[in-house]
Amino acid sequence: MEGGAAASAPAALPYYVAFSQLLGLTLVAVTGAWLGLYRGGIAWESDLQFNAHPLCMVIGLVFLQGDALLVYRVFRNEAKRTTKVLHGLLHVFALVIALVGLVAVFDYHRKKGYADLYSLHSWCGILVFVLYFVQWLVGFTFFLFPGAPFSLRSRYRPQHIFFGAAIFLLSVGTALLGLKEALLFNLGPRTALVGGDRSPRLPTDFLLADGGRPSPRLLPTWELGIGGTSQPLPAGAPSLQHPSCSSALVSFPRLTQALLRLGGREHKL
Repeated sequence: MEGGAAASAPAALPYYVAFSQLLGLTLVAVTGAWLGLYRGGIAWESDLQFNAHPLCMVIGLVFLQGDALLVYRVFRNEAKRTTKVLHGLLHVFALVIALVGLVAVFDYHRKKGYADLYSLHSWCGILVFVLYFVQWLVGFTFFLFPGAPFSLRSRYRPQHIFFGAAIFLLSVGTALLGLKEALLFNLGPRTALVGGDRSPRLPTDFLLADGGRPSPRLLPTWELGIGGTSQPLPAGAPSLQHPSCSSALVSFPRLTQALLRLGGREHKL
């Protein structure tokens, strides 16, 4: 990116940056601890291959992408070329790590015979990755690749900043969707969490994420079926016991009902 004279940094900026790094590293550490303590760890050539997906996505599209966005704030007094190269390299590392996470989940699905891209998390994830790649490619073409006119860079710069922040927020939201989906798959089929003594025994990590008590609205809608009658899972979709199960219908009942009505179907949630 091109800009004018370097602005002085706010006095509290170092504290904000230190807090952001502490928060990001804590997020990565907690994700790794969760996968190690409650999900059996990570191993590429086994059923644990799936666990590489959430860790890679948190490291790449949340932690490293966030750090890349901070480069122009933290190193505002450094040489512009150096700052641009560091900004671009952090995005490259984030993109490569996220690609490893995508390969992990698609390869896991292929080995298990599961369908791909049928949940809200998976749709949002593919959209975020494609937008992120396009954003990096266009940014490289405009700001790092020699030959782009300065006037064209100046016109594109506000859009580059806006889409960078928007894609980061979408990445965080998609990661939260995926973590919720991963917590829900362990509940098993035909599980209705109604609270009190009638609730089944829940996984410890689910209880920790849900504040220590079961939520009353977590119902596997494909098991309840259309109109409240029992229906089988869609062809090719794994059961709710798999880490690739769809939680979109569970987590967003009103949105799901609206989408199903548009398609001529309605679930009783």
